[in-house]
Amino acid sequence: MRALGFLLALIGLGACVPDGTGVLLRIQGTLAIDTLSIEAQLPDRSITREATVPSGILPTTYLAKLPDADTTVSFAVRAKHGGLVVAEATTALIRVSAHTVTEAMVELGSVGLDLGDSDARVEVDGGGGFVVQRGGAPAATAILTSVFGFGADELYVTSLSTGGANLLRTSDRGTTWTPASVGVGSPALHGGWGASPSSIVLVGEGGTLLRGSGASFAAETTPAGTRTLRGVWGVSPTSIYVVGDGNTILHSVVGGWVQQTPLGTRSLHGIWASDASHLWAVGDSGAILFSTGNGLWSLQASGSSATLRAVFGRSATEVYAVGDDGTILRSTGNGSWSAQPSPRPGVALYGLHQRASGELFAVGEGWTVLRSAGDATWSVLDTGLAPAAATSSRLRGAWVSAAADLYVVGAGETILRSPL
Repeated sequence: MRALGFLLALIGLGACVPDGTGVLLRIQGTLAIDTLSIEAQLPDRSITREATVPSGILPTTYLAKLPDADTTVSFAVRAKHGGLVVAEATTALIRVSAHTVTEAMVELGSVGLDLGDSDARVEVDGGGGFVVQRGGAPAATAILTSVFGFGADELYVTSLSTGGANLLRTSDRGTTWTPASVGVGSPALHGGWGASPSSIVLVGEGGTLLRGSGASFAAETTPAGTRTLRGVWGVSPTSIYVVGDGNTILHSVVGGWVQQTPLGTRSLHGIWASDASHLWAVGDSGAILFSTGNGLWSLQASGSSATLRAVFGRSATEVYAVGDDGTILRSTGNGSWSAQPSPRPGVALYGLHQRASGELFAVGEGWTVLRSAGDATWSVLDTGLAPAAATSSRLRGAWVSAAADLYVVGAGETILRSPL
């Protein structure tokens, strides 16, 4: 057999299953197509091969031949007809043992997709109650940075991608994600918040601050200049806070933005408020700042030197902060913080959100999703994805919708959903 590349050969098969190391892809569907584009996403690289489809009709079977070693792989399969993509799906991560052929099924369905305007993906069970939803225009190497939404169905996802889109939107719980390029030059975005679908604020690199709705956003000038803005939270549609590099804290006022009393030069990564008089911001070197909403901020002793990435709470008397080295901190709102043990010690955590019932979720490197019911203990939720290098398996944001679905986003344009 002649391999079609250094790592991946695609071979059309009949009924037999050959020896070797690889994955037998059984591609199901009722589409009339002429070619398949199959991308194997390995821990250290991605390889794409084109394969013709016998008789132009599904189902069909191919062997993806891999190196003779233990590995993990997932496949993005695109069906083409007349040169146009008419359907696609992505598998969950597959564990393959050396000298073993593992079977996997891909269901392409029977409905064509218009990828010029949006990108719909088949949801694939990722284990642990999660399904894998892939986004739109940001490339597969893009890092999705935050997720937020309205009601049960409408969500937005921000991206660090500087090519193509930097914002994804869905109005059907993630079945279809519509990409958008917002801001001059499609700047990398770090976060977003909205009071309603018509009142959204996005923040990012170079002092980017955009306000608008849908895919229509206008840039606003702030005292932060070109300093990167990393987090945003609103107390109300007219009282919004933004944090970023250089210890930047901005507050919206009628007609613009004001910079509140700065403390030091550290970077701030996250902000959250339980109400207008209880606000917390977190950042480098274990920094936790608190304000009563009067424009002044005081430092609280966190007891940690780790960079803190996110802060969230159930109320003004139960607040959590997470960050590097598996750091989880809790405060009763009295100004003091205590550490809680993580079931993934040493694993950096980047995002926090909570369910209406009080369950709290933290996400981070190694596809980590942690859950706490409020009893000072945290458990691991299995995403079904095997960790790769820290940056390539990092989850950055979490959001629980009004329907109690948990959405988490991160590296590799990954979007996971778990109905809770």
